[in-house]
Amino acid sequence: GKQVGGDILSNKKTLLMLRAKHLAESKNDTRFEELIQMPSNESKIAAAQALFIELGAVDEVTAVMNEYYNKAMADLNALPILEERKAPLHDLADYLLNREH
Repeated sequence: GKQVGGDILSNKKTLLMLRAKHLAESKNDTRFEELIQMPSNESKIAAAQALFIELGAVDEVTAVMNEYYNKAMADLNALPILEERKAPLHDLADYLLNREH
């Protein structure tokens, strides 16, 4: 699997990272820019996780994930296909939504 915090260490522009940046900028909060400049180590991961929660980025991204999940499930359920054929797609969507990393 992927390294925990790998996206943070590489400053990858994920939705979470972009929302945190936007929220920090809208509050004139310089901690996001300071975070980007930090050396890539475990303390950067911990600082990013704490900042993302404090800024509200985690809650926003979780809401977006749930919105897409609910729309996908509604579309899947509307398909005229036997339920047992839909089950693997439901299982995959549940796994992706609820995975930890």
